[in-house]
Amino acid sequence: MPCASGGKASFNLFPAWFGTISPQFWHASPPHAIRLRVLYRAELKNIVVKNMKKPPRPFCPLTKMVLSAASLWSAALIGQAQPAITNIYPDGLRQFEASSTLSFTANSSVGVTNVSVQLTVTSLPGVSYLENLGTGNGLTITGPATSESVSAPLFSNTLYKAAIQVWDANGNSSSTNVSFDTITPSYTFEAEDWDYTAAGVSGQFIDNPQTNKYAGLASTSGVDYLNASPGSGNASYRPQGMETETCSDVPRQPYIGTTNLDYDVGFATTGGWANYTRHYPAGLYNVYARLADGNGNTADAAVMGVVAGTSQLLGSAPLSFSVKSTAWQTFAFYPLLDASGQLAQLTNDGTASTLQVYTQSGNYNANFYMLMPANTNPVGGSISFSGVYPDGAVQFQPTNVLAFTILSPVGVPTNTILVQLTGTSLIGQNTVQTYTTANGLTVSGSPGNLSVSVPLASNTIYTAFVQAVDLNGSPGTTNLTFDTIVPLYTFEAEDFDYNAGHFFDNPQTNAYSGVSGTPGIDFYVDDPTSGSHGYRDSAGGPETEPNGDIPRRPWAGTGLIDYDVGFNDSPNWEDYTRNYPNGIFNIFLRAANGGGGSGSASVGLVTSGYQSSNQTVSTLGTFAVPATGNWQSYRTIPLKDSSGNLVKLYLTNSGPTTLRLFNLGSENANYLLLEPYDTTLPIVNGLYPNGAYMFQRTNKLAFGINSSAGMATNGITITLNGTQVSGVTYSGSSTNWSVSYPGLQPDTAYSATIAARTLTGLSFNLAFAFDTYSSNYYTWESGDYDYTTNGTTTFFDNPQFDSYNGLTATPGIDETEVTSGAPINEDVYRPPNGSTIVVCTQGGGDVPRLSFGTNATWRINWFGYGDFCNYTRHYPAGTYNVLARFTEGGAASSATLYQVTSGVGTVSQTTALMGVFNIPLSGWNGWEYETLVDSNNNPVSVTFTGTNETLQLQGPLVDDGQTINVGFFMLVPVTVSGPTLTASLSGGQIVISFPTKSGVNYQVLHKINLTDASWTPLGSPIPGTGAIQSVQYPIAGTSQGFYRIEER
Repeated sequence: MPCASGGKASFNLFPAWFGTISPQFWHASPPHAIRLRVLYRAELKNIVVKNMKKPPRPFCPLTKMVLSAASLWSAALIGQAQPAITNIYPDGLRQFEASSTLSFTANSSVGVTNVSVQLTVTSLPGVSYLENLGTGNGLTITGPATSESVSAPLFSNTLYKAAIQVWDANGNSSSTNVSFDTITPSYTFEAEDWDYTAAGVSGQFIDNPQTNKYAGLASTSGVDYLNASPGSGNASYRPQGMETETCSDVPRQPYIGTTNLDYDVGFATTGGWANYTRHYPAGLYNVYARLADGNGNTADAAVMGVVAGTSQLLGSAPLSFSVKSTAWQTFAFYPLLDASGQLAQLTNDGTASTLQVYTQSGNYNANFYMLMPANTNPVGGSISFSGVYPDGAVQFQPTNVLAFTILSPVGVPTNTILVQLTGTSLIGQNTVQTYTTANGLTVSGSPGNLSVSVPLASNTIYTAFVQAVDLNGSPGTTNLTFDTIVPLYTFEAEDFDYNAGHFFDNPQTNAYSGVSGTPGIDFYVDDPTSGSHGYRDSAGGPETEPNGDIPRRPWAGTGLIDYDVGFNDSPNWEDYTRNYPNGIFNIFLRAANGGGGSGSASVGLVTSGYQSSNQTVSTLGTFAVPATGNWQSYRTIPLKDSSGNLVKLYLTNSGPTTLRLFNLGSENANYLLLEPYDTTLPIVNGLYPNGAYMFQRTNKLAFGINSSAGMATNGITITLNGTQVSGVTYSGSSTNWSVSYPGLQPDTAYSATIAARTLTGLSFNLAFAFDTYSSNYYTWESGDYDYTTNGTTTFFDNPQFDSYNGLTATPGIDETEVTSGAPINEDVYRPPNGSTIVVCTQGGGDVPRLSFGTNATWRINWFGYGDFCNYTRHYPAGTYNVLARFTEGGAASSATLYQVTSGVGTVSQTTALMGVFNIPLSGWNGWEYETLVDSNNNPVSVTFTGTNETLQLQGPLVDDGQTINVGFFMLVPVTVSGPTLTASLSGGQIVISFPTKSGVNYQVLHKINLTDASWTPLGSPIPGTGAIQSVQYPIAGTSQGFYRIEER
């Protein structure tokens, strides 16, 4: 950014702490300059560097800070700083963090006033209970109030979830959550390290194998293993045998900071097994498995047995791991239990034995198995819970209390009973409340038979954790999920119109069974053959399948099957005509999303053309369906408008009304629900940037928010990328506020949350994402890789939209697709070259870009290890960071970018690695920007001269068994950065210190007034050494000064 002073480049400086200037830099050209303004007080005891608001260009803002000669003070730049929680350990960044204490630091410049920690403590056998810790109640706190050291005792070999919260003297609070374990395993062995075959001999093994020691080793089916579903997955780790894939579990030490990859055995299906031979350590052990299951509500289990050797498994058969549904890469520990539910025991004498893990019912993923010293205490204790209501056995259990009975032959003291309720109202309000006999828990009866109740709110979905401890100190716990919804009106997703607009009013359960709809009038599907059609439209139509949702009373115990509409994607839709009740309503969708990313659907009102193929529809809003873990794990989702407000549906009882459900992708739909609308809820309007499209370049986030119930300004907050921001301005009244935040940074991707609470306690939360990149930046589409014409590789410079549509490429020259499973029928944008599969191109599905208008966007699918695409262009001259849009729905992966240095247009190309895109697991629809980085994870700066260049996108450096989707690439001009300065006083001189780089010279320059014509050099240039350099200059006889450092 050019400045008024002689055209020199300068930088904005914003201090994080007084005494240090932490610069944020806009683009500038060398020589780099840092400017520091200093005002000297008469006694030379303080230095004042003034901070002025950013003026219009070309002037350069200055920074204010106060430095005492004796000490440095700190203060918030804008608003009040939040307290900070740092140095947490164990931090959950790896497994097996054995520690006897949880420790962290609570920091606040104004002083910490309170610290609380809630621990969810879970033993390896799976028994959980809560501990609420505070000052004087389990927490040890030392040090000054501005930086308190906090610790809490931990048990060994235990799983923990810690919720930490800190408050400061200004009433501000910060919180964080961390999950970790304190396990010290006696012995582990990997699921992918089953026995191998060499030189014709099966059953071979490696004792205490090094990490990845079995990589590439072959094995014999029916002897070393049996794969019940061969070819259904990957063989990333071993060439044959069970399906192996890279694993996204919390890492263990051997996989951190190394080239080792952690694998799991996937597609472990019923009837499959693997043998594991080792010299297991002598002694008596319990056995645990680290497993994941994304298979919904099915009962998945693995059985363990000894097939050779002297080891013995003790307990009533069968001995099994019972796996709960989580997600395919969300792993948990499961104990080996006997038929009575007690811990099985493994006894070894140290000689070689073979354990076999057999999939009794599946599907699941297996990471590793673990031996722990035998726990001889019975699982559970004396406590049991009975008479629980609501119990979640069915949906819609309206009541104002949770009631249950605690039974124990030992007896339970009433002060050990705890109920934690986490509630989410239908309109999105979240509450967490812990009840004891001191604050709302009602308990009566004898110690061995206690009746307990706790108040509930209506129309709320709850999870409840109930805990009690008997007189022997053994805890008993239970977890519940239920709702208190009073359904006003529901209609089934599978009960769409039939026979060109006909309908049943208030239909009986499964009334539409076998009734066919008319395509284009009652529904539309792009692929009528997909999925099953067990409920209706057996000849084609929306896919209807039995669902695994919690039953509702019309289906529970009746033998009737509840269905959902599955295989939903755009542009599918269904019409629902009814004589709906009269009134103003919110609409909710009961939906599941097992795709890993976000899904969505929308609702429209048919305004004309009913019972015809020429219907007009007014869209009302969108259901944002988050990932729910699997395709049969359902949530109740509200319909919201583009500003995050609950949609008001006005219905008048003047005849049939038709609503249309648009399926936008990644959701199974069970039913829709109408509930009365609350007119006092906050409503947001005029939100910008709002993420409706990309490239919303601005420095200000602004919106209006209103509620007839009124809101205080301190009840309206903005959180950006996980941090609540200060410096928010408000104007208006309590019922109608205009809100703005002027601190958005350029070239940044933001995740944002606007939260508001009315004076009556109603809450509003809007989560959205946007970016501030420029729409003028150079971009190119992933699907626009080079093409071949007349045997010559060709390209378009600055191609128009869809210019590459239908153009063929030559495999091995312009692109290559070697990824296993890539389907030829997905080459929609770029066709196959004869029968050869090319890199797959499909519809984009990302946030729209205004420059495309109504033109389609495209993505690359099924891109993985061994694949490549060439992109030849006259890239614009300059230095840039390279960004790209990706999704990944399997496990975290990566892609690489190369420069083709020779051989473009031939099969003999040479390349130079430029960097890596690290791509997190975000779901197949979870598009994210990723920056090209080097081996140290620093952004790569790429310089183009404007000449013809070819870049090549490849998959990961090492085969990880994953594939990715790729959207587009973008060049972002590199922002030049300079050193961080510190200033202090010493004996009537100013001391300026700054880090240096070897081989670079630094010149300090000075002005008395900013309007002076030129900068005066102070001394000679200072050679950089790679260390911090300090220089001193006298300031006697002057009242202010400006200092600037240039890199030369």
